[in-house]
Amino acid sequence: MTTAPTTIYRNDYLPPTYFIDTTELDFQLFEEGALVRSRLQLRRNPDRQERELQLDGVDLELRRLAIDGRELSADEYELGQDKLILRNLPEAFELSCETWIKPQENFCLE
Repeated sequence: MTTAPTTIYRNDYLPPTYFIDTTELDFQLFEEGALVRSRLQLRRNPDRQERELQLDGVDLELRRLAIDGRELSADEYELGQDKLILRNLPEAFELSCETWIKPQENFCLE
């Protein structure tokens, strides 16, 4: 199920709460979809006080989430239909994520 498109304006954007220093992506492609593994090295933006990270995404199935190698339980993050929110994060950390996607069904161009 996809959500209705919403307009996001440039003035809606804020400076990032966390900077991404390194991104590693691994894609395993299958006939019915793709398994995507990501590893991000993040550090907090010193100009922002918040310790919340919001990652947007539509039609993703979250399979695994870890910080610094420790797998998170479902009560340690908030997973909505189109976003993932992590709170109370350290100054710097590695975020590992595994998701299942179906690119052949993606018609929302996101």
